[in-house]
Amino acid sequence: MPIPERIADAPTLPNSLLFYWSAFWELHSCRALGQYPGPIPWTSMADYARTYNLTDIYDIEIFTNLMFAMDKEWHRIYALNNPAPGKKA
Repeated sequence: MPIPERIADAPTLPNSLLFYWSAFWELHSCRALGQYPGPIPWTSMADYARTYNLTDIYDIEIFTNLMFAMDKEWHRIYALNNPAPGKKA
């Protein structure tokens, strides 16, 4: 079976961004789950940053800003694929 085009043509993530990509998916498990998944809590992001020795306020700000941006995009895509009950996609 051939590899789907969307996978075969997927962009390559630079090594410098792998930490953030991995962090996002690890933090994904910290969401409150209910009828609709909640955002990743800031406290979870801060704990993660401390665990990986991000101590400079600038590094922590970059980290949390990236996590919030990725989380916002994840919610956008999630909402497109999982409309709220009674709403069309």
